[in-house]
Amino acid sequence: MRELGLAGCLARAERTPWVAEALDGIDACRAVCELFAYCRGGQAVNKYFETGRLDATETSFCRTSRKLLMEGLMRDAERFVGEGRS
Repeated sequence: MRELGLAGCLARAERTPWVAEALDGIDACRAVCELFAYCRGGQAVNKYFETGRLDATETSFCRTSRKLLMEGLMRDAERFVGEGRS
């Protein structure tokens, strides 16, 4: 690997099985999650340790640290606007 250099390693990264699996997970999140623009597919480490895979989508970490947070923020923003404090 050292002889490839950084550019060589990056050029062949998608052919590495675990990188391809992680990229599949990001694509899957993009396809099913309305908050993808916020989290960009989540954290590979959480996907792996919660599911044993890198191509998983929603995890407990995702639900509690991303989705519930965003739902709370949106609820507060709606209440703020509803009270005419925009």
